[in-house]
Amino acid sequence: MLHSYSFTNLYSFAEKCEVSLVTSHRGYEKKFQTTGRSGDRLNLISAFMGANAAGKTAALKALVFVTSFVKDSFHYKPDQELPFTPHFAHVSDPSQFEVIGEDADGVLWRYELTATKKRVLRESLHRKARTNGPFVMVFERSPASDDAYVVHQDGFGLAQTEAEKVRPNASLLATAAQYNVPLALALTSRLKLNTNINSFGRDRSDVSGITDAAEYFAGHPAAATAMTNLVKGWDLGINGVKFQSLEMPGDEKFWLGLVTHVAREGKSGVVLLHQESAGTQGAIVLLSKLLPILETGGLAVIDELDGDLHPHMLEPILGMFASTVSNPKNAQLLFTCHMPEVLTMVEKSQVHFFEKVEGESVGFRGDTIEGLRSDDNLRAKYMAGALGAVPIL
Repeated sequence: MLHSYSFTNLYSFAEKCEVSLVTSHRGYEKKFQTTGRSGDRLNLISAFMGANAAGKTAALKALVFVTSFVKDSFHYKPDQELPFTPHFAHVSDPSQFEVIGEDADGVLWRYELTATKKRVLRESLHRKARTNGPFVMVFERSPASDDAYVVHQDGFGLAQTEAEKVRPNASLLATAAQYNVPLALALTSRLKLNTNINSFGRDRSDVSGITDAAEYFAGHPAAATAMTNLVKGWDLGINGVKFQSLEMPGDEKFWLGLVTHVAREGKSGVVLLHQESAGTQGAIVLLSKLLPILETGGLAVIDELDGDLHPHMLEPILGMFASTVSNPKNAQLLFTCHMPEVLTMVEKSQVHFFEKVEGESVGFRGDTIEGLRSDDNLRAKYMAGALGAVPIL
């Protein structure tokens, strides 16, 4: 489970920004909270609120980048730049990242990365097995020259000669997994993250999103059944959804969703998912991202969760993460949102606000706002501008 992550000099952020899901042990465990095996109380969701261009999506992209780098960078081309962008006023400075999370045994892991777009300048992994114990080094990596690194290991298991020649644009962790190092395989396989974000922001290719969702549900009947039951109860006029593929040249397949509607006197008709309303399409595509994470545990990172959806749909969607029935593995959801209604559903520690000041984004968690009480009406205060993170028009 994710505890926190931070980043510096990334997109519109020049200074360090931290996103934390660790919350206070005071009082009872509240909605969208759980206690991890580490003993820390954690939020299961975090809403990112703020004006357009305030930095909400950029804050999510930091976590998506680190996850992708740790899992996939071994497959980057030798001269490929790292897929992130530093702040425009600090393009010559490195960017920094830190992620802290716990595994199924309650062991805390801290991963740190300092890099330019061309190369890794520092990479390290530490672990903490005891609640009150220190973080202990697993590996640390820093440059020895333009094309070689000094690597210190303590039980990591990658041959030293291989560790020292890992490519400048690749992660030691991702590379070790390719060499079947047990610890690297275990850690990278546990990093489950579903998202609608790429290095450019939200993936806005509606056709490919619908096709990918249709392909996923066609290959996962149990998830398709769960999705169908949900959308049937969401007053979309849907009676059933089926999926099939069309054979394309080159043995490729194009996946279609067939949506059944029932009219008066029991008459039914079938409409292609590609022809449905944007709201229906958005709900089904969103569920193709959320349901796998709810089943396995992990992270769902969603930009514009409320895009194309009616405000009343927010509560049942978020509610899936609150129930131990629908969320038995304590999956977590981080999402951007513009609907102020979400502030009536969350605690102040479960929302991060973002705003831009003189060309630089800043972020802060709701419970760090001075004078904001737990029983305050978050929505009313936000709409009145008392919490910041609203556009000045």
